[in-house]
Amino acid sequence: MRHLPLTLLLAACSGEISLGGLDSDVDTDADGQADDTDPADSPAPTDTGKDDTAEDDTGEPAPVIDPRFDEAVLVVAEPVPAGVYLLDEGIPLEGWVESADGVKLPAGDLHWTTTGEDFWGLEGAFDVEAGRYDVEVGADLPNGDRLRTTIGGVRVQDDLTGVYAGSVQIAAFFTYQGQEIRSDCIGALAFHIGAGGKQVNGSGGCQLSVFFTDPIDFTFDLTGTIDKPDVSGALRVNALLIKLPIPWEGTVTTKNGLQGGFAADLTVARFEGSLSARRVSTLLP
Repeated sequence: MRHLPLTLLLAACSGEISLGGLDSDVDTDADGQADDTDPADSPAPTDTGKDDTAEDDTGEPAPVIDPRFDEAVLVVAEPVPAGVYLLDEGIPLEGWVESADGVKLPAGDLHWTTTGEDFWGLEGAFDVEAGRYDVEVGADLPNGDRLRTTIGGVRVQDDLTGVYAGSVQIAAFFTYQGQEIRSDCIGALAFHIGAGGKQVNGSGGCQLSVFFTDPIDFTFDLTGTIDKPDVSGALRVNALLIKLPIPWEGTVTTKNGLQGGFAADLTVARFEGSLSARRVSTLLP
């Protein structure tokens, strides 16, 4: 009969045997003490009911916004500041949104406004009357940013509109002691045609030399109405006590400018003259 070692017998009496690295079924805590907590009593992980994927207000996944919109700029090709556009063509509109490196971005329609006009789109035109306008344009970006700019001093005018400069030639025929005496002079002529291309306003004149009297300043205010290519109006003379306007007529075109003339038989003298001028600027004063 074999005899068991005393240490083995003592272990058997205590009810704790560990053989071959087998662990007991009693849990211990961090201090080596037995942990008598029932796992069933531990709280379950909290369920928030939310998905990790971002959603918009409709419950659909939110769209991915191009990060290039964060540094996007609004580009307006037309109109240009202080640009001049013809009355029968209107104000052209062209613009877009682009990234910092110059790539066009899909930002949707631009909103264009000016006096009494409103337009949505990337290209178009304002059909407006003659005058000066400020054009405002804006873009609402997908990231919530708003881009705005104003194009100022835009002019809409007729193709004849502008400042003209030229000369006036006048021949005056006086009667002195039964004889007709002629005096000629050449002077400056300056006028402008309004934005609508209908009205002429300006002045001119020269100095007539007559041997029996002091030199006469034959100056006048020039007015006229255009019915393309014809133009007609009046010279209102500021000399010789002439009170009645002297009629004049002619033609005006973009190629040849203004060419006209006048003739009048007044009490003090008989006058004949010609007017000639070219456009020197398309901008009105």
